[in-house]
Amino acid sequence: MKNSVTERFECLVFTPLHLDHPGLAIAAAQAGAVPVLDFEYAAPEYGSQIQANFRRFLDATGAGPTCYGIRSTPEQLARCLEWIGTEETPLCDRIILHGWMADTLAATLDENEPTGCRQFLEVTSATEIEPIREYLPKND
Repeated sequence: MKNSVTERFECLVFTPLHLDHPGLAIAAAQAGAVPVLDFEYAAPEYGSQIQANFRRFLDATGAGPTCYGIRSTPEQLARCLEWIGTEETPLCDRIILHGWMADTLAATLDENEPTGCRQFLEVTSATEIEPIREYLPKND
């Protein structure tokens, strides 16, 4: 349910998907927030748990691709999309990349463009801004 306050922003709720249950992702979606499925600590051995939790999340919320995002490193991204993307399950509409390297950023973004997802860069340090300054919009 949206109101005049929530129409002015999106509330993103970051939640790991490899835990025992997807409760936070479900609660976020049901409250009108955008669950961001965080794969930072998702090792390959968690694959079956992640797939089961993702199915539980979809079943509980009826979430479509515009209802959630994922957060991943560029190196993890292909595996993450494999875990949650199937023929019958559309991909999310936003990918938040963290742990990216400025010298390979353009190639990374080009590789992921076919997914059709909006791509966001997570910046955690001012030193990460300078190498990508030329790609940022200018505020005049």
